Amino acid sequence: MNKVSLKQGNGVSVIDPNTVSVKQGNRVELAPELVSYAGGPNLAFQFTVNATDGTFAIPTVSDGTYNCNITYDLGGANEVTYSGITTYNDANMSHTFPGGVGTYTISITGTFTGWRFNNGGDKLKMLAITNWGDGVLTIIHTGAFFGCTSLTITADGAQKPTFTGALYAIQFMRDCSSVTTVPGMEDWVWSTCTSAYQCWRVAASFNQALPDMPLITRIDDGIRNTIFNQPFPSMPLVTNINTALTSVSAFDQDLTSLPWATITTATNFMLLADGISTVNYDALLLHMDSEVVSSLTVHFGSATYTGGGAVATARANLVSRGCVITDGGIA
Repeated sequence: MNKVSLKQGNGVSVIDPNTVSVKQGNRVELAPELVSYAGGPNLAFQFTVNATDGTFAIPTVSDGTYNCNITYDLGGANEVTYSGITTYNDANMSHTFPGGVGTYTISITGTFTGWRFNNGGDKLKMLAITNWGDGVLTIIHTGAFFGCTSLTITADGAQKPTFTGALYAIQFMRDCSSVTTVPGMEDWVWSTCTSAYQCWRVAASFNQALPDMPLITRIDDGIRNTIFNQPFPSMPLVTNINTALTSVSAFDQDLTSLPWATITTATNFMLLADGISTVNYDALLLHMDSEVVSSLTVHFGSATYTGGGAVATARANLVSRGCVITDGGIA
């Protein structure tokens, strides 16, 4: 049975007094067998929701691992905490707010491994992540925040979620059209993922430096339809960049860090995009020629290059080696 505490205003009504958690001022003390939570919200994964029908269901997965405490804001100074939740389908993973329709804060402490909307559930009710917590949230599946179109992230960049497995970056923030930045994301540890397929697709307002992804082989469709304009992270093993920057006209960065000699799929890389500046495109063509890139079909949007010199020669060399290049022609 879960342990429950109910805070009302400045007082606490206790249910099952032998095992509940009791909130006193800024400190919460839990029953001895539970994960302790003291010193304020920095230890909690904290987010706000718009309960448009007076309810919210936390997105869990059947193969997740849970040993957590969940506090639901009830409006004003009132809140209720359910402690010792250990199963993905525990009834207290969902909540009906007594105040009905409204905006509420939810805090999770302990262990929460397995968070996934995947374009379903209460995705449209997610408003903001204000705190990642210290080691609380672990992402293990694709589509963690897929479809959360109203979500913004203001959490302190010093904190971050944990990632486990090879596929967690797939559709991670797809369609999160209100996310502009994710403070500290460039320092996240994505050392095990092998694919970032559609990771930020149609995250229309997204413009954030990305974490290095040393094992990534796919970022196809990865940053499509956004205003992204940040340097590409380290991706030494990537082979598929098809449609990665399709309809991303704001992008103008040095692309020579990509491993062009081993990329195999780039057909619509920058389709429907303005393309990078002539300065950056000239540097890229010279680099690709020096890497002896061959037999690659690649789209560079409307990017233009300098004619009548070394750059034009480099492009001609690429074409002679079987590359099919679509661009905006000579500047």
